[in-house]
Amino acid sequence: MRGLRGWTTPTARLRRRVLAALALTAGEVVDSERLADAVWGEEVPSSARKVVQNHVRALRRGLGDGVIETRLGGYTLAVAREEVDAGRFEARVHSGRAALRVGDPTAIDALDDALGLWNGEPYPDLVDWPPAQGEIARLSELRRTVVEDRLDALLGLGEHLSAVAESELCVAEEPLRERRWALLITALYRSGRQAEALRAFQRARDLLIAQLGVEPSTGLRGLEAAILAQDSALDWQGELRPPDRTAPAEAAAPRAALAEALAAADAAMRAGATTDAVACYRRALTHVGPGGGSLNRECEVLVRLAETEYLAGDPAHRSTGIAAARLADHLGDRELLVRAALTASRQIGGARGRVDPERVAMLRRALAAAASPSDRACLLAVLATELSASPDHGGRRRLSDEALALARVSGDTTTLHRVLAARVGHIDGPDTLVERLSNTGEDLTLVDELDDPRWRWGALSNRAMACFEAGHAAECETADRAAAKIAEELGYPAMRWQSSFVEARRLLWHGDIPSAKRHSRRALEIGREAGEVLTEPIAVAQLYLIRWDEGRLAEILGFFASAPLEGPLERAFAAHAYANLGQPREAQRLVTGLAARGFADVHYDGFWLTVMSLVADAAARATVTDVAEEVYDLLLPWRDQIVVTPGTCLGSVAHHVGTLAAALGRPNDADDAFAQAAATHEGLNAPIWTARTRLEWARAIVADDPRRGLDLLAKAEQLARAAGAHGIVAEASSLVPSAEPAMGLEPRR
Repeated sequence: MRGLRGWTTPTARLRRRVLAALALTAGEVVDSERLADAVWGEEVPSSARKVVQNHVRALRRGLGDGVIETRLGGYTLAVAREEVDAGRFEARVHSGRAALRVGDPTAIDALDDALGLWNGEPYPDLVDWPPAQGEIARLSELRRTVVEDRLDALLGLGEHLSAVAESELCVAEEPLRERRWALLITALYRSGRQAEALRAFQRARDLLIAQLGVEPSTGLRGLEAAILAQDSALDWQGELRPPDRTAPAEAAAPRAALAEALAAADAAMRAGATTDAVACYRRALTHVGPGGGSLNRECEVLVRLAETEYLAGDPAHRSTGIAAARLADHLGDRELLVRAALTASRQIGGARGRVDPERVAMLRRALAAAASPSDRACLLAVLATELSASPDHGGRRRLSDEALALARVSGDTTTLHRVLAARVGHIDGPDTLVERLSNTGEDLTLVDELDDPRWRWGALSNRAMACFEAGHAAECETADRAAAKIAEELGYPAMRWQSSFVEARRLLWHGDIPSAKRHSRRALEIGREAGEVLTEPIAVAQLYLIRWDEGRLAEILGFFASAPLEGPLERAFAAHAYANLGQPREAQRLVTGLAARGFADVHYDGFWLTVMSLVADAAARATVTDVAEEVYDLLLPWRDQIVVTPGTCLGSVAHHVGTLAAALGRPNDADDAFAQAAATHEGLNAPIWTARTRLEWARAIVADDPRRGLDLLAKAEQLARAAGAHGIVAEASSLVPSAEPAMGLEPRR
């Protein structure tokens, strides 16, 4: 407040609340009860009126006579609206907007003055007072729009370069506000950076789809179309500089900077420094338009940036590639369209999520433009990957088969490797394990010829997954170790992220819960820093399995109660949690929903076995007999496989077959399946899953064969206790009392 001694801030929190409540409605009477409510909320003390009077008296001493007046029933801050910060802010906003409407350059100064009044959030002392919250929200939103108005003013005055820099900062601050993206895109376009403007649109589109699940507005999409058409309406309408105002040296500067940036990028690529090359190509992109380069030249630089981002594992490669492809398609440049489309493919684990119709349409246009078998093979593989979120498993398989046939015809080793590397995700499912073992083995041989560590890393990772599913533990871990070494040597964040969560999975499989936690947390940190979209889902899945082993599932039940549970995998985990925590009705509801129409919503892919195994356990525990019978028949053919995804492992399929057989009253089948699962888990050095299998086996037989059941429970408890799997220890202990009386033993107390 500004009083007799200049600007001061009351140190007493309650006094600040009294002043803020009066300022909120300056010039209006605020009764004592309302002031008390602002100061104390629902817990108003009996001395409230007296305390408020004391604070008003102190404020008057600081502000001077006549500023706070006593009126009938209360007090009023007797000042004009413009004497309160909020009022001054709005007055200056009004002046700035009026100047902006008539093209007056003083608009910038007025809006700067308005924004300069801000120092934190409005009315911070009243943030928890409901009557103030509407005004706080209104002022905060007004500030956001004023920030955007100021950017608009910069553009209107022809300050396009300044607008680019400030728009980037504003987009980072509020990335879901489309107007800020529109201002950034316009500023880039008017700066002669059309390709970057198109790339910014794709960045905005990807963000809106990822975070809100919506396409950009009609206005933003119209802006992209106008840029492609080079619509004159986008040009700056102010006074243009005469051609001779720019000296020849100044005109040549962007061209020289472009040449320097491209040379540096090429040198970085030759040295294998792809991250440095990305930075150089991005710098080149800022110079190619202002340097007088053609639109085709801009598109070429944009494609080269996308290719380099792809090699560097930078998630931005998709946005860049799509922008380049749309520009190349508009220009009718077939070669650039094909190159751009290939860089826009998904990478590690990116097939999860929604199908993007725009990307699919772009890939089909690129296919129509491609002439060589090699290009067509690679594009078909990329298209199949893009459709991995589609339920049409057969369609993906046909695209992948055609891509593989063309790759073999092409005779190009690199093309064959790219198709085989992508094919693992196209045909993933328990029925293709033998084929995937063959494909990954062939790919490992190919990458030895190609001598590229990035491709060898991918081939090793794919091989390790297939071997783990088949129970070939030694080869799996050898491949994973080799892949992790390459990831550390190259330093690519995406590779390091995957190696970290794969190591967490391996450690948990071998019963080292503390180390698994550390690696899972490390993967979460790396993935977040790298912007990997599957970072959170993988981290949550790993945490779930750790908490299950520790007997702490109840700690994360709230997550399932509040999460939308949109996909089958999320619903399967939730059903499993409810069943294990003694909430059978919730488990039954979810299991029945998943089983609807013969599990039609559960895609037949690399996550199918995981979903079905979680459903198996939930159906058995929650006594959903019809679903248990259906899942038993579905899982039985794959009982020799291991249930594994890149981040999780749910043991042998035989374990889940045994659990279902026991629930369905088929003791011989259960005994046979549990024996197989126990032997598999012991042979693969998986102590927690060995303990879990013995626990479920004991649960199935303890009533009829208590001696054998107690023996299994004792062994399960011993293994689980050594691994810190206290959830299994607790379950085993709870089953012992039911068996001891049958053997003439005193029940444990």
